[in-house]
Amino acid sequence: MDKIEELRTRMKRISQYEYCAGWLVDLEFFIWQYAHDPNSEWYKTYNLTYLIELAKEISGWWVADKEQNFKKVFISLEEWTEKYKNWTTRQGTIV
Repeated sequence: MDKIEELRTRMKRISQYEYCAGWLVDLEFFIWQYAHDPNSEWYKTYNLTYLIELAKEISGWWVADKEQNFKKVFISLEEWTEKYKNWTTRQGTIV
């Protein structure tokens, strides 16, 4: 398994373990948020720092593209950073 696919698989497993869902809506945002919060349960349970390191190594992140019927799409970290910034603004949380 290549590293891009490894990241997708690890993200999907978190959704399956936590919510019995193939890919929870906004999963990519929650993982990123909790990966930057050492006090979160997900941070402790799923070694999220590894996912962030992996994302940096492969220069991208998986998202569920709402415009493509939630198809999983690998995007650049630059594009992801902008999406995450917009999401946190809408949510009222900045991490």
